[in-house]
Amino acid sequence: MEYPSRARLTEAAVKRFAPDGKTTQKMIADEGQPGLYLKIGLTMQTYVVQRQIKDPTKKDGRATVRRTLGTPTDLSVAEARSAARAELHKIEEEGAERARHRRDRKAITLGEAWLAYRAKLIRKSRSPGTISDYENKLTSEKGMASLLDKSLATLSEQPEIAADLHAKITARSGPYFANGCMRVFRAVYNDARKNRRLGLAPENPTDAVEWNPEKRADDSVPPAGLPDWYSEVCALDNGVRRAFHLFCLFSAMRPGALAIARWEHVDLENRVLHVPNPKGGEKRAFNLPLCRQLIGCLRLARAHGRRLHPVLAQTYVFPAESADGHISEWREKSVRAVGKELRQTWATYAARIQVNDLFMKLLMNHAIGSDVTRGYVTTDLLLPQLLEAQQSVADAIYWDLKDQEISRDLAA
Repeated sequence: MEYPSRARLTEAAVKRFAPDGKTTQKMIADEGQPGLYLKIGLTMQTYVVQRQIKDPTKKDGRATVRRTLGTPTDLSVAEARSAARAELHKIEEEGAERARHRRDRKAITLGEAWLAYRAKLIRKSRSPGTISDYENKLTSEKGMASLLDKSLATLSEQPEIAADLHAKITARSGPYFANGCMRVFRAVYNDARKNRRLGLAPENPTDAVEWNPEKRADDSVPPAGLPDWYSEVCALDNGVRRAFHLFCLFSAMRPGALAIARWEHVDLENRVLHVPNPKGGEKRAFNLPLCRQLIGCLRLARAHGRRLHPVLAQTYVFPAESADGHISEWREKSVRAVGKELRQTWATYAARIQVNDLFMKLLMNHAIGSDVTRGYVTTDLLLPQLLEAQQSVADAIYWDLKDQEISRDLAA
């Protein structure tokens, strides 16, 4: 049967346009109500409404919305037209609301996107230190504060804004800090685009950035420099801080994770320090073996902590008069190497005495990569072997200190 593409639908016409068992689909537009169609299938008829609406996410900026109203058995032609008018009005309202919502979402600022990303990091239990570092780079005046009120859409359409700011941050705060700012910006933008469906361009604004070349710093303390380094540490007035730096030297612990250590995390019977929230968050929690030198550092910290901060020392291994109650800043004007430099020193010694790669990574709490076989390793069952490796590294460092004063320090 030949079906027209348009007709004025009547009850008689609907009966005349009954399915012929051959036509799979035919849409007959009602001349009496724009947007109403009688759809003919193999075995049945249905009334549908169809309307094109604006949709900037589509290639041609338009989208077709089609909805079923019912069958001629359920609705008369007059009822179908009435239902069509109501449904078409609803489609128009929904389209306008989506457009408004899309405009609102597209107007989201970098500052608003950061707050959403920050909340996500907290939900994923990322370490407070990492979140604080990101926030400093994105919201401080020396970082990207000047862009916080800019919409992501604007930053996407004008990538030169990010490139210019990167150059300015490089000039005032250094190349590494500038690159770090842009890495955080890149992560925030990608999160907003992928996870919040903001209709943003897939090209990241940082694609226009001329990244500063970076070279891994080599700031480890050479063996010949260890005695002088130890003399600098011994000259510190605060015994808790002396113990802190010595612990970093003998353990390769990241200072941010070590600073928040609590006595409840120390298990001297099993010779481990539990580190519940290291870099990478709770999912990277691990147990650090405690060699003889580290146990000496803990005794030194306890003795001086009880004397200097008797209340705080009940909780924190390295108490301090800070807002958090523990050491929060570990840089020393008079000590040449602290924190990361001591991790590098430990790693260099571990390599010198040929500690195997897996044990080095586990003791430094580095990711062991995507190797499937290593993924089967149960780390805690290796604690005796890890303690032996750590003791070997600590003994090599201890030997090169060449100063008997350290024996009295660690026996405090």
